[in-house]
Amino acid sequence: MPGNGFEHACFISYKHPPKTAPRDHFYRRFAVEFRLQLERRLATNVRTYLDEDADIGTSYPSELSQKLCKSVCMIAILVPEYPDSSWCRAEWDAMEKLEGKRLGAGKRGLIIPVALRRSPDEWNNLLKRKPEDFSKVVVPENQLGSVSNVTKIQRIAEKVAQLVSQVKAPSEDCGQFQLQLAGET
Repeated sequence: MPGNGFEHACFISYKHPPKTAPRDHFYRRFAVEFRLQLERRLATNVRTYLDEDADIGTSYPSELSQKLCKSVCMIAILVPEYPDSSWCRAEWDAMEKLEGKRLGAGKRGLIIPVALRRSPDEWNNLLKRKPEDFSKVVVPENQLGSVSNVTKIQRIAEKVAQLVSQVKAPSEDCGQFQLQLAGET
């Protein structure tokens, strides 16, 4: 398995739009375009995971649990509905637990937040982690290629590559690892 025993450099966590939303909903478009921009700059032999990679018919809870566990870190794309989503909350909580196992009790650094619809200060106050600021992005396909946003994405890619080189193989049994979902909201 490449990447010190990990299958993925990072797991990209984002709030899915409502089921009735169009396929090209902004949240999904941002996640897909952000991933493309990140992949172009990621200097590792392991790549990112986005839930759109899941095979049709795959058990979603099991798939996400395994992919998160087998990812070095997680990029959380923060929108106002993110904290209220049981899926997003479960992914965040699970990665916080993995941080403790992989980095040591009380240490942080495996969750890389990206502020999309609130200011970074608002997210920092809420989650106690300072996110990269993408709050002004309206058209991801155009704006994520801007000089300032490319610089931010490059910084994230460098951090992910650093984590891939430093974090050792998953110490937990990923076969038994499961996200803990509360009632979906």
